[in-house]
Amino acid sequence: MSALVPAVEGGRWTLTVHRVDPARADVYLASVDDQVAVLRGFEGFAGRRLLQGQAEPGVHWLLDGWTDAGGMAGAGAAARTLASVAGLLQPPRELVTSVAVLAERPAAAAPAPTFALIAEAWVKAPCRGEYLATLRAVGARLVAAPGFGRRLLLEDQAQPLHFLVLDDWETERAAFTSFNRPQPPSAEMLRFLSLLAERRPPLAARAVGAWPARAAVGAWR
Repeated sequence: MSALVPAVEGGRWTLTVHRVDPARADVYLASVDDQVAVLRGFEGFAGRRLLQGQAEPGVHWLLDGWTDAGGMAGAGAAARTLASVAGLLQPPRELVTSVAVLAERPAAAAPAPTFALIAEAWVKAPCRGEYLATLRAVGARLVAAPGFGRRLLLEDQAQPLHFLVLDDWETERAAFTSFNRPQPPSAEMLRFLSLLAERRPPLAARAVGAWPARAAVGAWR
């Protein structure tokens, strides 16, 4: 799992969604790579990961981990230079989130992930606790699934009831073998859906690249 951005307790991730002109995809990928040397110069940079949508290959999810608030803020301007050089088709969508590990296979048994599923939802205010408990319970069962890596919860710092759940898998086949078994909606699933005010269809994405921090990082500060 070393290719993953560390989920430091109390840390933050910046999540940026880019829609890229396919004709300039090489320029975009080079820009993402070039930025890492700059980001490593900021305090608390914990690593970068890039995911590409399966259904929409022009959509990329850029995940940067941070353990220092000042470093994260200072790096924001550098990251935004992508918009001017990388052939983006529209302004990027940007979020700052907390990050928590809901379930994770032990490091020695964890596969290197090549595929991720991202589920995005807005939760009804009275249902927040039940929503989080349900995610943890499902995550605990996923640990035994072949090819499962980890489940992360990202909570939008600007909208406290806006969440993204990121599941890492060794392969696309492993993920869909686990989730796509034909079965009627269970009472648990129907109850879970009732907790949500809004949700978006899960995004399937392949891992395009990962850049570790230059050195180990500590706790959020």
